[in-house]
Amino acid sequence: MSWPANDREEENRRKAAQYVRISKEHQSYSTENQADAIRRYADERSYQIIKTYSDAGKSGLRIQGRAGLTQLIEDIEGGQTEFKTVLVYDISRWGRFQDADEIAYYEYICKRAGISVEYCAEQFENDGRPMSIVVKGLKRAMAGEYSRELSQKVFAGQSRLIELGYRQGGAPGFGLRRMLSDEAGNTKGILSRDEHKSIQTDRVTLVPGPDEETAVVRQILTNEKYVGNNIWNRNSFKLKKRHVRNDPSNWVRAVGAFEAIVSTDLFEAAGAIIGARSQRMSDEEMLEGLKEKLEQHRFLSRSVINEAACLPSSGAYQSRFGSPLRAHSLVGFKPDRDYRYIEINKRLRGVHADIVRDVVAGVDAVGGTANRDAQTDPITINDEFTVSIVIARCMQTGAGAFRWNIRLDTGGLPDMTIVVRMGQMNELPLDYYLLPTFDMTQSKLRLSENNGLSLDAFRFDDLSHFFAMAARAPLLEVA
Repeated sequence: MSWPANDREEENRRKAAQYVRISKEHQSYSTENQADAIRRYADERSYQIIKTYSDAGKSGLRIQGRAGLTQLIEDIEGGQTEFKTVLVYDISRWGRFQDADEIAYYEYICKRAGISVEYCAEQFENDGRPMSIVVKGLKRAMAGEYSRELSQKVFAGQSRLIELGYRQGGAPGFGLRRMLSDEAGNTKGILSRDEHKSIQTDRVTLVPGPDEETAVVRQILTNEKYVGNNIWNRNSFKLKKRHVRNDPSNWVRAVGAFEAIVSTDLFEAAGAIIGARSQRMSDEEMLEGLKEKLEQHRFLSRSVINEAACLPSSGAYQSRFGSPLRAHSLVGFKPDRDYRYIEINKRLRGVHADIVRDVVAGVDAVGGTANRDAQTDPITINDEFTVSIVIARCMQTGAGAFRWNIRLDTGGLPDMTIVVRMGQMNELPLDYYLLPTFDMTQSKLRLSENNGLSLDAFRFDDLSHFFAMAARAPLLEVA
């Protein structure tokens, strides 16, 4: 049998894969544009592109959340690839890692497996020559520096908008609503919970909410936004590093940016009372007050501490002494057993119910359907796949490290498990793991703060990735 000339020519071309990525901060440079440039490069070098790995809308600061690059590395390490070359538009598309050695590490994994990496738009050949190595190292450093500079520019721009009285994301808070306005300040209407601005030049401010909510807020008096002040940068999450609580001197503040629903005099009076109650006590004073409560109740717990007006919160004892239990032992109280888990488990049951409600509401908001069978527990998404939700309690080892023990639902056999890792105080979620049952070989997992590519590739800061999976579009839009 004779092959047509074009087919023989295509068959004889060298096989390659391409990796394309666009980042959240630079969506205009599409993966299609990158693919076009790579295709021209492949034609000039007689490459046949047989597979595409893509990360759309993914930051290059770290590999977590980049399913395309993760799958590429796993395929190469598994030795199951038919290609011998990976084509990438340029070094920045491979990654903008803050540690230049990290981008080199992933390229080395390819090289070790006999897979070469070629950058199609760079002005050097990635052939291992000294000049190539020097230029490549410089380009890697420049890729990381771009992100650092962009972070500073974005921060400065956001700070300016805050000072002008505009909100920069986040829920408005109880008693407030988000008002959308155009660039000239003309109001366009109240945004509902799942609505966002669609025009870049639009702005969002806060306005008072319903009367019944504002009445409750007047009894809260702890957040400056209720007196009309716009506060930002309490916490930082720059360059995908860990969340940092900033010193108040670094907060960005615009006084009188919004319409107040609490008078300044009332807010300051409440602040004075709160400040007096939270006045810093010495270790001896904290323990002495705890000892008095022990003599009074003959028992100590978080509830006893939190309900005592003369004592700091249980969180303060946690911060000062490492844990409330250690403070208990310092005043001579040693319970027959550790009862912390009772309070924590009670709290986590409420968290589980909240997450289930959020998942159902989120899927509904993106046009999907979520049905929960109370008997079998997993949630059925779009009548296509099932999801189980597991809350992972944070525990601290004797050495001070944090661990999360997870028991996957093997009985109900869900297609995916959403693991919610709780923070150190077990009060708020830290992050989320979207674990496909197909890839999980064990029913029990023990997570540390960092767990390697095989698990952290499934880690996300929120559930937006999951909701994107569940989203449905009208048929006309798909067409």
